[in-house]
Amino acid sequence: MTTINDISDLARILQERPEWLSTIRGLVLTEEVLRLPETMASLTKTVDELARQTAEQFRIVNERLGRLETDVGGLKADVADLKSDMAEVKADVGDLKSDMAEVKADVADLKSDMAEVKTDVGDLKSDVGSLKTEQTRTNRRLDRIESQLGAVRGDVFEITAARKILPSVIQQMGLYHCDTIVGPGINLAQDRINDIRQAEQAGTVERSSDQEVGLADMVLYGRQSSDNEPIWVVIEASARIDEHDIIRARHRADILAAVYHENSAPVVVGESIDDRDQTRATETGVTVITLRPRYRPAEGEN
Repeated sequence: MTTINDISDLARILQERPEWLSTIRGLVLTEEVLRLPETMASLTKTVDELARQTAEQFRIVNERLGRLETDVGGLKADVADLKSDMAEVKADVGDLKSDMAEVKADVADLKSDMAEVKTDVGDLKSDVGSLKTEQTRTNRRLDRIESQLGAVRGDVFEITAARKILPSVIQQMGLYHCDTIVGPGINLAQDRINDIRQAEQAGTVERSSDQEVGLADMVLYGRQSSDNEPIWVVIEASARIDEHDIIRARHRADILAAVYHENSAPVVVGESIDDRDQTRATETGVTVITLRPRYRPAEGEN
């Protein structure tokens, strides 16, 4: 049996019997201390992994820093270009300011000129207004003169062409035993007026129809060779036949037909008629007779 008197004896015995060390450790050391090697191994592994990750992060950061340095270099170059461009812009702005000052001066001159122009325009408008008023008066005078001239020409035509109208109408309409009821120097007879007024009172024709018939250029009463029937022929004569002649002839012929219950025929006689009025006459049953012009109208004259 081995006797242990002091620590040196214990040390010597453990050297001689190393298998006792694990037992001694279990008795002397705590569980945490015993697990320190394992813990240190795990910690070492963790540290190594952290070191690896850190190195990778540094590599990535270095790459990004490299790119940033490149970008910063580009930015510095761009900034240098911008500074150069800005210098040019400042110079251009200076030129623009100088030009703007000149423009402002020109605008001031233009405003002054425009004020003068407006004054002149106002004077011109006043003058034009006066001219328009005078032109309106002149046009009215010309209209009255043209109307009077037209009436005079119509009267002259009716008087000078009367000797041509009657034979032309009689031939065209095939009339015989023909009497002139209204014509140059022949007014509507009183018995005819009475007949028409009786028809007015009966409501057969409208009021003032006797005056309407009396205003006709010519009214004939005879018979047509085609059927030997009595017929009233109302003639409207005008140098230039127009819509009004056609309407008057048709209306007055209708009055006589209604009063006497006999045939009537409206006729317009003149030297000219346009295509539109010729169509209107045909559509309303008005006979058109054109006579040879007494003279050739001047250019622009109707």
